[in-house]
Amino acid sequence: MASLFEENLCCPVCRDVFRDPVLLMCSHSFCRACLEQYWQHTNLQTCPLCRSSSSVENPPCNLTLKNLCEAFIQERFHRTSACSELLCGLHGKKLMHYCLEDKQTVCEECKSTVHTNHCLKLLDEAAPDLKTQAQHTVALIKKEFEKLHQFLWEEEAARIAALRKEEVQKSQTMKKKIAQINRGILSLSDKVTAMEEQLEENSISFLQNYKVTVERAQGKLKDPEILSGSLVDVAKHLGNLTFKVWEKMQSIIQYSPVILDPNTAHPCLHLSDDLTAMTLCSRDTERPSNPERFDDYVSVLGSEGFDSGAHSWDVEVGDSSAWAVGVISESVFKHRENLSKHGLWHVGYYKGEYGKGLSEMLTPFRLKQKLQRIRVKLDWDKGHVSFFNPDDNTHVHTFTDTFTEPVYPYLYNACPAQALTILTVQASVSE
Repeated sequence: MASLFEENLCCPVCRDVFRDPVLLMCSHSFCRACLEQYWQHTNLQTCPLCRSSSSVENPPCNLTLKNLCEAFIQERFHRTSACSELLCGLHGKKLMHYCLEDKQTVCEECKSTVHTNHCLKLLDEAAPDLKTQAQHTVALIKKEFEKLHQFLWEEEAARIAALRKEEVQKSQTMKKKIAQINRGILSLSDKVTAMEEQLEENSISFLQNYKVTVERAQGKLKDPEILSGSLVDVAKHLGNLTFKVWEKMQSIIQYSPVILDPNTAHPCLHLSDDLTAMTLCSRDTERPSNPERFDDYVSVLGSEGFDSGAHSWDVEVGDSSAWAVGVISESVFKHRENLSKHGLWHVGYYKGEYGKGLSEMLTPFRLKQKLQRIRVKLDWDKGHVSFFNPDDNTHVHTFTDTFTEPVYPYLYNACPAQALTILTVQASVSE
Protein backbone atom coordinates (compact mmCIF):
# COMPACT_ATOMS: atom_id res chain seq x y z
CA MET A 1 0.00 0.00 0.00
CA ALA A 2 2.84 2.34 0.92
CA SER A 3 4.65 1.61 -2.35
CA LEU A 4 1.47 2.35 -4.33
CA PHE A 5 1.11 5.64 -2.46
CA GLU A 6 4.73 6.53 -3.22
CA GLU A 7 4.24 5.59 -6.89
CA ASN A 8 1.37 8.07 -7.15
CA LEU A 9 3.69 10.79 -5.85
CA CYS A 10 6.27 10.20 -8.59
CA CYS A 11 6.68 12.28 -11.74
CA PRO A 12 6.01 10.15 -14.89
CA VAL A 13 9.10 11.65 -16.57
CA CYS A 14 11.89 11.42 -13.96
CA ARG A 15 10.25 8.65 -11.84
CA ASP A 16 11.20 10.52 -8.66
CA VAL A 17 9.00 12.25 -6.07
CA PHE A 18 7.54 15.43 -7.60
CA ARG A 19 9.61 18.59 -7.27
CA ASP A 20 7.58 21.78 -7.82
CA PRO A 21 4.69 19.92 -9.55
CA VAL A 22 2.59 21.76 -12.15
CA LEU A 23 -0.86 20.84 -13.45
CA LEU A 24 -1.83 20.72 -17.15
CA MET A 25 -5.34 21.18 -18.56
CA CYS A 26 -5.54 17.42 -19.18
CA SER A 27 -5.19 16.87 -15.39
CA HIS A 28 -1.71 15.30 -15.63
CA SER A 29 1.04 16.63 -13.35
CA PHE A 30 4.82 16.81 -13.84
CA CYS A 31 7.85 18.39 -12.21
CA ARG A 32 8.14 21.89 -13.63
CA ALA A 33 11.76 21.27 -14.69
CA CYS A 34 10.86 17.93 -16.34
CA LEU A 35 8.00 19.48 -18.32
CA GLU A 36 10.10 22.45 -19.47
CA GLN A 37 12.90 20.11 -20.56
CA TYR A 38 10.41 17.90 -22.47
CA TRP A 39 8.89 20.91 -24.26
CA GLN A 40 12.36 22.21 -25.11
CA HIS A 41 13.49 18.89 -26.59
CA THR A 42 10.32 18.21 -28.62
CA ASN A 43 9.50 21.79 -29.63
CA LEU A 44 5.90 20.75 -28.93
CA GLN A 45 3.83 22.15 -26.09
CA THR A 46 2.04 18.87 -25.36
CA CYS A 47 1.46 16.57 -22.41
CA PRO A 48 4.24 13.90 -22.20
CA LEU A 49 1.61 11.28 -21.28
CA CYS A 50 -1.52 11.86 -23.39
CA ARG A 51 0.06 14.21 -26.01
CA SER A 52 -2.81 16.70 -25.70
CA SER A 53 -1.86 20.29 -26.54
CA SER A 54 -1.36 22.84 -23.79
CA SER A 55 -2.19 26.46 -24.49
CA VAL A 56 -0.68 27.62 -21.18
CA GLU A 57 3.04 28.34 -21.41
CA ASN A 58 3.46 28.60 -17.62
CA PRO A 59 1.22 25.92 -16.02
CA PRO A 60 0.03 26.58 -12.46
CA CYS A 61 1.56 24.83 -9.45
CA ASN A 62 -0.35 21.78 -8.19
CA LEU A 63 -0.33 23.00 -4.59
CA THR A 64 -2.16 19.99 -3.13
CA LEU A 65 0.26 17.54 -4.73
CA LYS A 66 3.23 19.68 -3.69
CA ASN A 67 2.14 19.61 -0.03
CA LEU A 68 1.61 15.83 -0.16
CA CYS A 69 5.09 15.27 -1.59
CA GLU A 70 6.77 17.49 0.98
CA ALA A 71 4.95 15.69 3.80
CA PHE A 72 5.94 12.30 2.35
CA ILE A 73 9.62 13.27 2.06
CA GLN A 74 9.62 14.56 5.65
CA GLU A 75 7.96 11.39 6.95
CA ARG A 76 10.41 9.19 5.03
CA PHE A 77 13.33 11.12 6.54
CA HIS A 78 12.06 10.56 10.09
CA ARG A 79 11.39 6.88 9.36
CA THR A 80 14.95 6.42 8.08
CA SER A 81 16.39 8.21 11.11
CA ALA A 82 14.46 5.95 13.46
CA CYS A 83 15.81 2.84 11.72
CA SER A 84 19.40 3.97 12.33
CA GLU A 85 19.18 2.76 15.94
CA LEU A 86 18.03 -0.78 15.10
CA LEU A 87 19.45 -3.60 17.17
CA CYS A 88 21.01 -6.88 16.06
CA GLY A 89 18.25 -9.43 15.55
CA LEU A 90 20.53 -12.25 16.73
CA HIS A 91 22.05 -10.75 19.89
CA GLY A 92 19.85 -7.73 20.64
CA LYS A 93 22.85 -5.41 20.72
CA LYS A 94 23.38 -2.14 18.87
CA LEU A 95 24.65 -2.52 15.31
CA MET A 96 28.14 -1.03 15.18
CA HIS A 97 29.94 -2.46 12.14
CA TYR A 98 29.42 -3.23 8.46
CA CYS A 99 30.88 -6.47 7.05
CA LEU A 100 32.33 -5.80 3.59
CA GLU A 101 32.42 -9.52 2.76
CA ASP A 102 28.84 -10.45 3.74
CA LYS A 103 27.40 -6.99 2.99
CA GLN A 104 25.48 -6.69 6.29
CA THR A 105 25.49 -4.73 9.54
CA VAL A 106 26.75 -6.55 12.65
CA CYS A 107 27.08 -5.98 16.40
CA GLU A 108 30.17 -6.48 18.59
CA GLU A 109 29.22 -10.07 19.38
CA CYS A 110 28.69 -10.89 15.69
CA LYS A 111 32.14 -9.41 15.04
CA SER A 112 33.81 -11.82 17.45
CA THR A 113 31.85 -14.91 16.38
CA VAL A 114 30.21 -15.24 12.96
CA HIS A 115 32.33 -12.54 11.29
CA THR A 116 35.73 -13.37 12.75
CA ASN A 117 38.59 -12.36 10.40
CA HIS A 118 36.14 -10.62 8.07
CA CYS A 119 36.87 -7.14 6.75
CA LEU A 120 34.72 -4.81 8.89
CA LYS A 121 34.19 -1.07 9.03
CA LEU A 122 32.44 1.13 11.56
CA LEU A 123 29.00 2.16 10.31
CA ASP A 124 29.98 5.83 10.31
CA GLU A 125 32.92 5.01 8.04
CA ALA A 126 31.18 2.52 5.74
CA ALA A 127 28.04 4.55 5.08
CA PRO A 128 29.75 7.53 3.37
CA ASP A 129 31.71 5.19 1.08
CA LEU A 130 28.58 3.31 0.06
CA LYS A 131 26.59 6.52 -0.40
CA THR A 132 29.32 8.07 -2.53
CA GLN A 133 29.50 4.96 -4.69
CA ALA A 134 25.71 4.81 -5.00
CA GLN A 135 25.44 8.52 -5.87
CA HIS A 136 28.15 8.19 -8.52
CA THR A 137 26.39 5.15 -9.98
CA VAL A 138 23.03 6.95 -10.00
CA ALA A 139 24.61 9.91 -11.81
CA LEU A 140 26.06 7.61 -14.49
CA ILE A 141 22.75 5.77 -14.90
CA LYS A 142 20.93 9.08 -15.37
CA LYS A 143 23.56 10.19 -17.87
CA GLU A 144 23.05 7.05 -19.95
CA PHE A 145 19.27 7.36 -19.84
CA GLU A 146 19.51 11.03 -20.82
CA LYS A 147 21.16 9.88 -24.06
CA LEU A 148 18.28 7.47 -24.70
CA HIS A 149 15.66 10.10 -23.79
CA GLN A 150 17.36 12.61 -26.10
CA PHE A 151 17.34 10.08 -28.94
CA LEU A 152 13.65 9.23 -28.40
CA TRP A 153 12.64 12.89 -28.16
CA GLU A 154 14.47 13.71 -31.40
CA GLU A 155 13.03 10.63 -33.13
CA GLU A 156 9.50 11.53 -32.01
CA ALA A 157 9.91 15.12 -33.24
CA ALA A 158 11.30 13.92 -36.60
CA ARG A 159 8.44 11.49 -37.18
CA ILE A 160 5.79 14.03 -36.22
CA ALA A 161 7.47 16.56 -38.54
CA ALA A 162 7.36 14.02 -41.39
CA LEU A 163 3.66 13.44 -40.75
CA ARG A 164 2.95 17.19 -40.71
CA LYS A 165 4.91 17.62 -43.97
CA GLU A 166 2.85 14.93 -45.69
CA GLU A 167 -0.34 16.51 -44.35
CA VAL A 168 0.61 19.93 -45.76
CA GLN A 169 1.68 18.52 -49.15
CA LYS A 170 -1.52 16.52 -49.64
CA SER A 171 -3.69 19.40 -48.44
CA GLN A 172 -2.06 21.71 -50.99
CA THR A 173 -2.57 19.15 -53.78
CA MET A 174 -6.22 18.79 -52.80
CA LYS A 175 -6.72 22.57 -52.76
CA LYS A 176 -5.23 22.88 -56.26
CA LYS A 177 -7.60 20.23 -57.61
CA ILE A 178 -10.60 21.89 -55.97
CA ALA A 179 -9.58 25.25 -57.47
CA GLN A 180 -9.29 23.62 -60.91
CA ILE A 181 -12.80 22.13 -60.61
CA ASN A 182 -14.19 25.49 -59.48
CA ARG A 183 -12.70 27.17 -62.55
CA GLY A 184 -14.41 24.57 -64.76
CA ILE A 185 -17.74 25.14 -63.02
CA LEU A 186 -17.35 28.90 -63.50
CA SER A 187 -16.66 28.37 -67.22
CA LEU A 188 -19.85 26.32 -67.57
CA SER A 189 -21.82 28.98 -65.73
CA ASP A 190 -20.57 31.60 -68.18
CA LYS A 191 -21.69 29.43 -71.12
CA VAL A 192 -25.16 28.94 -69.61
CA THR A 193 -25.50 32.68 -69.05
CA ALA A 194 -24.43 33.42 -72.64
CA MET A 195 -26.96 30.92 -74.02
CA GLU A 196 -29.75 32.37 -71.91
CA GLU A 197 -28.92 35.82 -73.27
CA GLN A 198 -29.05 34.45 -76.85
CA LEU A 199 -32.48 32.99 -76.21
CA GLU A 200 -33.73 36.43 -75.15
CA GLU A 201 -32.60 38.07 -78.42
CA ASN A 202 -34.85 38.48 -81.50
CA SER A 203 -35.16 35.69 -84.05
CA ILE A 204 -32.72 37.13 -86.59
CA SER A 205 -29.90 37.59 -84.05
CA PHE A 206 -30.64 34.19 -82.55
CA LEU A 207 -30.39 32.46 -85.94
CA GLN A 208 -27.24 34.38 -86.88
CA ASN A 209 -25.49 33.26 -83.66
CA TYR A 210 -27.07 29.81 -83.49
CA LYS A 211 -24.06 27.90 -84.87
CA VAL A 212 -21.65 29.55 -82.43
CA THR A 213 -24.05 29.04 -79.54
CA VAL A 214 -24.47 25.32 -80.31
CA GLU A 215 -20.71 24.83 -80.55
CA ARG A 216 -20.23 26.51 -77.17
CA ALA A 217 -22.98 24.41 -75.63
CA GLN A 218 -21.39 21.18 -76.87
CA GLY A 219 -18.09 21.90 -75.05
CA LYS A 220 -17.64 19.40 -72.24
CA LEU A 221 -15.98 19.83 -68.87
CA LYS A 222 -13.37 17.19 -68.17
CA ASP A 223 -14.33 14.69 -65.52
CA PRO A 224 -12.57 15.41 -62.21
CA GLU A 225 -9.34 13.44 -61.88
CA ILE A 226 -9.59 10.77 -59.20
CA LEU A 227 -6.59 11.20 -56.94
CA SER A 228 -5.01 8.09 -55.47
CA GLY A 229 -2.95 8.40 -52.32
CA SER A 230 -4.75 11.53 -51.25
CA LEU A 231 -5.08 10.32 -47.66
CA VAL A 232 -2.31 10.34 -45.07
CA ASP A 233 -0.25 7.14 -45.28
CA VAL A 234 -1.05 6.00 -41.73
CA ALA A 235 0.58 2.60 -42.22
CA LYS A 236 3.89 4.21 -43.16
CA HIS A 237 3.94 6.31 -39.99
CA LEU A 238 2.61 3.72 -37.52
CA GLY A 239 3.57 0.35 -39.00
CA ASN A 240 6.20 -1.41 -36.84
CA LEU A 241 6.97 1.96 -35.29
CA THR A 242 8.56 0.67 -32.09
CA PHE A 243 10.66 -1.88 -34.01
CA LYS A 244 11.90 0.76 -36.47
CA VAL A 245 12.89 3.07 -33.62
CA TRP A 246 14.55 0.18 -31.78
CA GLU A 247 16.42 -0.75 -34.97
CA LYS A 248 17.59 2.83 -35.44
CA MET A 249 18.85 2.96 -31.85
CA GLN A 250 21.65 0.61 -32.89
CA SER A 251 23.56 3.67 -34.06
CA ILE A 252 23.94 4.91 -30.48
CA ILE A 253 24.03 1.60 -28.60
CA GLN A 254 27.23 -0.35 -28.14
CA TYR A 255 27.60 -3.72 -26.43
CA SER A 256 30.64 -4.73 -24.41
CA PRO A 257 31.19 -8.50 -23.98
CA VAL A 258 33.07 -7.81 -20.72
CA ILE A 259 32.26 -5.18 -18.10
CA LEU A 260 35.03 -4.37 -15.63
CA ASP A 261 34.19 -4.67 -11.94
CA PRO A 262 35.19 -1.42 -10.14
CA ASN A 263 35.00 -3.20 -6.78
CA THR A 264 38.01 -5.33 -7.79
CA ALA A 265 40.10 -2.55 -9.37
CA HIS A 266 43.44 -1.73 -7.73
CA PRO A 267 43.38 1.75 -6.09
CA CYS A 268 45.87 2.96 -8.72
CA LEU A 269 43.56 2.07 -11.59
CA HIS A 270 41.03 4.51 -13.00
CA LEU A 271 38.08 2.94 -14.83
CA SER A 272 36.10 4.72 -17.53
CA ASP A 273 32.47 5.64 -16.82
CA ASP A 274 31.23 2.82 -19.05
CA LEU A 275 33.53 0.33 -17.23
CA THR A 276 35.32 -0.81 -20.40
CA ALA A 277 38.74 0.87 -19.99
CA MET A 278 41.43 0.98 -17.27
CA THR A 279 44.29 3.46 -16.86
CA LEU A 280 47.14 3.52 -14.33
CA CYS A 281 47.00 6.68 -12.21
CA SER A 282 47.94 7.95 -8.75
CA ARG A 283 46.56 5.96 -5.83
CA ASP A 284 42.96 6.78 -4.91
CA THR A 285 43.08 6.99 -1.12
CA GLU A 286 39.31 7.45 -0.88
CA ARG A 287 38.51 4.15 -2.56
CA PRO A 288 37.04 1.61 -0.08
CA SER A 289 39.42 -1.13 1.08
CA ASN A 290 37.00 -3.98 0.40
CA PRO A 291 38.06 -7.64 0.33
CA GLU A 292 37.44 -8.04 -3.43
CA ARG A 293 39.91 -5.29 -4.38
CA PHE A 294 43.37 -6.02 -5.79
CA ASP A 295 46.05 -4.37 -3.67
CA ASP A 296 49.33 -6.01 -4.71
CA TYR A 297 48.72 -6.12 -8.47
CA VAL A 298 47.46 -3.27 -10.67
CA SER A 299 44.71 -5.52 -11.96
CA VAL A 300 40.95 -5.67 -12.37
CA LEU A 301 38.45 -8.44 -13.13
CA GLY A 302 35.44 -8.67 -15.36
CA SER A 303 32.18 -8.40 -13.44
CA GLU A 304 30.83 -11.74 -14.69
CA GLY A 305 32.42 -15.14 -14.22
CA PHE A 306 32.01 -17.98 -16.73
CA ASP A 307 31.35 -21.61 -15.76
CA SER A 308 30.18 -22.97 -19.12
CA GLY A 309 30.03 -22.21 -22.83
CA ALA A 310 32.26 -20.28 -25.24
CA HIS A 311 33.08 -16.59 -24.82
CA SER A 312 35.24 -14.07 -26.66
CA TRP A 313 36.39 -10.49 -26.13
CA ASP A 314 38.98 -8.14 -27.65
CA VAL A 315 41.29 -5.90 -25.62
CA GLU A 316 43.09 -2.90 -27.08
CA VAL A 317 46.56 -2.76 -25.50
CA GLY A 318 48.01 -0.11 -27.83
CA ASP A 319 51.54 0.91 -26.88
CA SER A 320 51.34 -0.19 -23.25
CA SER A 321 54.78 -1.31 -22.07
CA ALA A 322 53.47 -3.59 -19.30
CA TRP A 323 50.19 -5.45 -19.70
CA ALA A 324 48.59 -8.87 -19.29
CA VAL A 325 45.18 -10.29 -20.19
CA GLY A 326 43.54 -13.66 -19.67
CA VAL A 327 41.29 -15.42 -17.16
CA ILE A 328 41.66 -16.27 -13.48
CA SER A 329 39.90 -18.95 -11.43
CA GLU A 330 37.59 -17.90 -8.62
CA SER A 331 39.59 -19.68 -5.91
CA VAL A 332 42.94 -18.19 -6.98
CA PHE A 333 41.37 -14.73 -7.07
CA LYS A 334 40.03 -15.12 -3.53
CA HIS A 335 43.51 -16.09 -2.30
CA ARG A 336 45.44 -13.71 -4.54
CA GLU A 337 48.06 -12.56 -2.01
CA ASN A 338 50.38 -14.79 -4.02
CA LEU A 339 49.44 -15.41 -7.64
CA SER A 340 52.15 -18.04 -8.02
CA LYS A 341 49.45 -20.71 -7.59
CA HIS A 342 48.21 -22.37 -10.79
CA GLY A 343 44.92 -20.81 -11.93
CA LEU A 344 45.81 -17.69 -13.92
CA TRP A 345 45.89 -18.32 -17.68
CA HIS A 346 47.27 -15.20 -19.35
CA VAL A 347 49.64 -13.69 -21.88
CA GLY A 348 51.36 -10.34 -21.51
CA TYR A 349 54.07 -7.91 -22.49
CA TYR A 350 56.79 -6.69 -20.12
CA LYS A 351 60.24 -5.14 -20.65
CA GLY A 352 60.00 -5.58 -24.41
CA GLU A 353 59.12 -9.29 -24.30
CA TYR A 354 55.91 -11.23 -24.76
CA GLY A 355 55.17 -13.92 -22.22
CA LYS A 356 52.66 -16.62 -21.31
CA GLY A 357 51.91 -18.21 -17.97
CA LEU A 358 49.67 -20.17 -15.62
CA SER A 359 50.59 -17.94 -12.67
CA GLU A 360 52.12 -14.51 -12.12
CA MET A 361 55.38 -15.68 -13.75
CA LEU A 362 55.53 -15.32 -17.53
CA THR A 363 57.59 -17.51 -19.84
CA PRO A 364 58.95 -15.45 -22.78
CA PHE A 365 57.97 -16.34 -26.34
CA ARG A 366 58.45 -14.66 -29.72
CA LEU A 367 55.89 -12.90 -31.89
CA LYS A 368 56.62 -11.67 -35.41
CA GLN A 369 54.26 -8.71 -35.14
CA LYS A 370 53.69 -6.24 -32.30
CA LEU A 371 50.20 -6.54 -30.87
CA GLN A 372 47.92 -3.51 -30.72
CA ARG A 373 44.90 -5.61 -29.84
CA ILE A 374 44.48 -9.12 -28.50
CA ARG A 375 41.49 -11.45 -28.61
CA VAL A 376 40.73 -13.82 -25.74
CA LYS A 377 38.64 -16.89 -26.63
CA LEU A 378 37.47 -19.05 -23.74
CA ASP A 379 35.83 -22.45 -24.21
CA TRP A 380 35.09 -23.47 -20.63
CA ASP A 381 33.62 -26.87 -21.50
CA LYS A 382 36.64 -27.90 -23.61
CA GLY A 383 39.14 -26.33 -21.21
CA HIS A 384 40.69 -24.00 -23.80
CA VAL A 385 41.90 -20.42 -23.37
CA SER A 386 43.18 -19.13 -26.72
CA PHE A 387 44.71 -15.80 -27.74
CA PHE A 388 44.69 -14.26 -31.23
CA ASN A 389 45.70 -11.08 -33.01
CA PRO A 390 42.25 -9.85 -34.19
CA ASP A 391 43.80 -7.66 -36.90
CA ASP A 392 44.82 -10.68 -38.99
CA ASN A 393 43.42 -13.55 -36.85
CA THR A 394 46.96 -14.84 -36.17
CA HIS A 395 47.09 -17.44 -33.39
CA VAL A 396 49.20 -16.32 -30.41
CA HIS A 397 48.86 -19.12 -27.85
CA THR A 398 46.40 -21.66 -26.40
CA PHE A 399 46.23 -23.06 -22.86
CA THR A 400 44.51 -26.41 -22.36
CA ASP A 401 43.28 -27.32 -18.89
CA THR A 402 40.28 -28.71 -17.01
CA PHE A 403 38.05 -26.06 -15.46
CA THR A 404 36.13 -27.02 -12.32
CA GLU A 405 34.98 -23.57 -11.16
CA PRO A 406 34.06 -20.16 -12.58
CA VAL A 407 36.81 -18.15 -14.26
CA TYR A 408 36.83 -14.36 -14.63
CA PRO A 409 38.33 -12.07 -17.30
CA TYR A 410 41.61 -10.68 -15.96
CA LEU A 411 43.43 -7.48 -17.00
CA TYR A 412 46.72 -5.99 -15.75
CA ASN A 413 48.17 -2.63 -16.78
CA ALA A 414 51.29 -1.02 -15.30
CA CYS A 415 51.75 1.64 -18.00
CA PRO A 416 50.32 5.11 -17.16
CA ALA A 417 50.60 6.32 -20.76
CA GLN A 418 48.22 3.77 -22.29
CA ALA A 419 44.76 2.55 -21.30
CA LEU A 420 43.65 -1.05 -21.74
CA THR A 421 40.20 -1.08 -23.32
CA ILE A 422 37.60 -3.80 -23.84
CA LEU A 423 36.43 -3.21 -27.41
CA THR A 424 32.69 -2.87 -27.87
CA VAL A 425 30.72 -4.56 -30.63
CA GLN A 426 27.75 -3.25 -32.57
CA ALA A 427 24.41 -4.25 -31.09
CA SER A 428 22.18 -6.18 -33.49
CA VAL A 429 18.41 -6.38 -33.85
CA SER A 430 16.76 -9.53 -35.22
CA GLU A 431 13.27 -9.54 -36.70
